[in-house]
Amino acid sequence: MVFVVISAPVFGTRTPAQLLEALRVRAPGPDGKPDADRIKAFTTQYPETTRQAAWLNARPVPASYAGVDYWAVHAYTLTNAKGDATVAKLKFVSADKAGLSDDELKAKPESFYADELKERLAKGPARFDLVAILAEPGDPTADPTATWPEESRKTETLGTLAITGIEPDATCDARTFDPVAELPEGVAGPADDPMFAIRSPAYAVSVSRRTN
Repeated sequence: MVFVVISAPVFGTRTPAQLLEALRVRAPGPDGKPDADRIKAFTTQYPETTRQAAWLNARPVPASYAGVDYWAVHAYTLTNAKGDATVAKLKFVSADKAGLSDDELKAKPESFYADELKERLAKGPARFDLVAILAEPGDPTADPTATWPEESRKTETLGTLAITGIEPDATCDARTFDPVAELPEGVAGPADDPMFAIRSPAYAVSVSRRTN
């Protein structure tokens, strides 16, 4: 079972072509710096590409990998044993959320996330509740940059994720982690979301480059 999750409720671009262009406009120029005018023109043309950064910038930097919530930003269809289907977004809710002030962040070493997680897991599992945010009529399913207002949505807790250890890099690098092909029975990704559809071939390229 594979869910690709990030620490924001929205993705940074709406389509694969938009993602490629976002990378291009941020590429360093001859002076080694991105062209600010190109970036501004791009975000003006595609304002939805600013939503993720705005959401993250409005919140403190997490104190731990285990101290922040994670979202599977696509809309999934969950089907139970009776055949009843429900469209939902999935969220892993941390049991121990904490943030850092600017001064606290400056005092941390570059490796503090990895170091903190290793120390934390030596004491016990890091736990997250898997929560389904249930769709209402009109909620967009084809645009991962669009938010569903969680405060006004019904939710269901589906289970608990307990992380007990850290796998070696070689173990992770050898896997594709395909969120399209490796979904569990009863869970289907969106048929109308181009960013979801592109993940399978993109991750196949990624694993081939890591292992060759």
